[in-house]
Amino acid sequence: MVPQNQLIAFTLDERRFAISLDSVLRVIPALEVTFLPQAPRYVVGAINVEGRIFQVLNVRKMCGVPERDIEADDQFILIHASGRFCALPVDGTAVIECDPSTLAPADTLHGQTALLRGALRCPDGLILLCQVDGLLKAAYGREIAGVLA
Repeated sequence: MVPQNQLIAFTLDERRFAISLDSVLRVIPALEVTFLPQAPRYVVGAINVEGRIFQVLNVRKMCGVPERDIEADDQFILIHASGRFCALPVDGTAVIECDPSTLAPADTLHGQTALLRGALRCPDGLILLCQVDGLLKAAYGREIAGVLA
């Protein structure tokens, strides 16, 4: 079940995903990312947004989409969840309304269901609904598991 009916949809190489709007602070144009040595495997680096540091997650790798460098026309979805400020680099975004009756639960999907809450059935295809907690667990592993428990 979707806790709110508004989501932020995003694309990664023509593949469509969404997350609940309740964890999203805002969407900004892509910024230069500072490399972080010895960061967790899904952390690309960090950005500074108005004095707050956001770790940039490799959401492409987490979602099984071919990796590429961040481009100037990409966007960052800034999220705050489980005490972490993170940025998700994506190709594009849109706020959408979700009809809970169109949601196929994650257990009907094959693959990384820990990352997914389910799939929204739309007239033009599916939008995979990601769990923000699942993305954070993938990025930070055991380090965040206690916070999310």
